[in-house]
Amino acid sequence: MVNIMEENFKKSIEEDIERYMRLVTSTAFPLTANATNVTQAAINLNQSIERKIADAVRYKVIPEERAREIVDNAMRCLEEGAYNISDDDTDTISDSEIMGYYEIFERVAQPYRQRHGPEKIRKIGMKVLTSDKISGLISRLKYNGTPPASTDFLYCLHEIPYFLFSSYQTVAIGALLALERWNLEVNSQQHILPANGLNLIAIDILKKLKL
Repeated sequence: MVNIMEENFKKSIEEDIERYMRLVTSTAFPLTANATNVTQAAINLNQSIERKIADAVRYKVIPEERAREIVDNAMRCLEEGAYNISDDDTDTISDSEIMGYYEIFERVAQPYRQRHGPEKIRKIGMKVLTSDKISGLISRLKYNGTPPASTDFLYCLHEIPYFLFSSYQTVAIGALLALERWNLEVNSQQHILPANGLNLIAIDILKKLKL
């Protein structure tokens, strides 16, 4: 019989490794990467895995020996190239690859600001700042010490009435501001993601919204 908790743990570890691979193989990464960024990405991966092993043991999800066996197998697959990311995964929208994190935000915000005025962006910012959903997500990410996925912010926004029937552009602004809130409240202190990691999440948000 398949152990559901064990399968979920394995999937979680594989997602961490795939996120790491997307970071270091992205077309955006080599343009601004250096050895320090690559090393930090590897450290983040290892820390995330160790936290998940500790949590699995603490909450009696699976025994530590089995957890480490799953991790060892996954890391062996990584070394053997089993986590090659396809071109579809690493190619990003237009020329966002060479843009900085804040430049990506401005690319979306500038035409939005011209069309709706700066007050609309400030209103979106207040929705993100005061949202219990976003606050809860950021608290969980801070406690776990793990980076967010683009879908984390998008799922949260779709649970906030203001964004429920909003345009994709409005949701994009909200998601990018939520990412920046996490960056300021958590990442600036815990140093979970380098700038390139923030770039990739921002780009993925726009890709998922087809912008």
